[in-house]
Amino acid sequence: MTAQTRPREVIQTHISVVTLTPRHAFKRKKPLALWGLLDYSTPERRLHWCQEELRLNRRLASDLYLRVARLGPGREPVVVMRRFAATDTLEARLASGRAGAVDLRRLGERIERFHREHPLVDAAPRPMARAFARVLHGNLRATASFCPGLFPSPVHMLLERTLARRLRGQRRELVRRIAAGWGWTATAICAWSTWCLRTAQGLMNRRSCRSSIALNSTRPCGIWMDSPIWPSW
Repeated sequence: MTAQTRPREVIQTHISVVTLTPRHAFKRKKPLALWGLLDYSTPERRLHWCQEELRLNRRLASDLYLRVARLGPGREPVVVMRRFAATDTLEARLASGRAGAVDLRRLGERIERFHREHPLVDAAPRPMARAFARVLHGNLRATASFCPGLFPSPVHMLLERTLARRLRGQRRELVRRIAAGWGWTATAICAWSTWCLRTAQGLMNRRSCRSSIALNSTRPCGIWMDSPIWPSW
């Protein structure tokens, strides 16, 4: 092993392990199967999804995504990428003033053009929208186990009610975007989650909400899909 291939840093995510060397990044998928969202449980599946990651991401970052290789005694499949400096990320460029509104506008135009040039094949808008709703519901159900230790139950209920209301209100727009070929409508859902979290945090800082939380801290978390507030679709 040379100085250029010796591992220098290991980054853990919830589904991957990324090993960094001075020139490259090697991304290995963890042997997981999660909530029907992904299945990396076998070497064959991990190889398939490494190949898919390479195929999909090379469309926008062909200079970063190099190849799929098999490494180690078990010949584990990994995605091989060119390493880039942390200072080259969009977040770092914005923070340092090296990127601004013009760059963000160009990025938005590039993403819009990409979606227009790569429409979904045989998209079924309503079933896909229902699948997104199920993903969001699953995320909420997973966070319920942290009540009230991490955050009070009324806050979780506020998040759930607000997300359900916004999702129900945006149902037609989600279906329209999927039919038009917008592949990553989950981005909108993530934005809603962030908005709702900020809303809940803001309410927690108000005296009336703090009193409500104190009075209702023993209430159970969660209002699930059988509730009339959650879109059944």
